[in-house]
Amino acid sequence: MLIFPIYGEGDFMVKVGNVVVGGRGALNLTGGLSIRNFDYVLELGELQFRFEGLLGGDELGDVINEIINQLGLGVFNAIEGFVHDAMAQTLEKLINLGLAVRTINIRIN
Repeated sequence: MLIFPIYGEGDFMVKVGNVVVGGRGALNLTGGLSIRNFDYVLELGELQFRFEGLLGGDELGDVINEIINQLGLGVFNAIEGFVHDAMAQTLEKLINLGLAVRTINIRIN
């Protein structure tokens, strides 16, 4: 049973602004190139949404869109803080997977 049944049909827009992305880690060249102790920073200064046709459109859809926009950045920050460590570990694994499939061919004439 849904307490707040949210539905809609139509276009949507997500605007992300003032983004700061950074990271750090240690490169390892032993046995191939890899990264360890990876961490990242992801900060959003602006996050806006617009869902057309939300709850059938009209004024109620506009109100829900406004509420989503008021809460969106705070919700993102709360969720990012909660999943940060797991995300950093997953990104480290993905980076290392990408580094493992790359080969470097150097020709010296």
